[in-house]
Amino acid sequence: MLSERLSRGPISWSKEGAHKMAKLRAIKADGASLRDAIIKQQYEDLKPVELPKETINRTKQKIKKIYSKFSTIDNLPILLNKKTFTSMAIRSILHECAI
Repeated sequence: MLSERLSRGPISWSKEGAHKMAKLRAIKADGASLRDAIIKQQYEDLKPVELPKETINRTKQKIKKIYSKFSTIDNLPILLNKKTFTSMAIRSILHECAI
């Protein structure tokens, strides 16, 4: 299987490259989808990210500060009327700032 591809000159292969090519040709020879095999390999290589609890707590506090600023603005009388152009414009601006 490998000799067909690796024997073509003047191409030379590293051991790593030859190993990867062998895996791909074996997958294709088995009739499996190369795309699915590559996606599966990439998925298996993913590792969960672990953040320190201190970082998570600091970020939660920052989010609470930001939210508290905007939650008081939502109580403006102009925003209670949902159908005016002004209330929709203010709500849109608040939504963009919160993101």
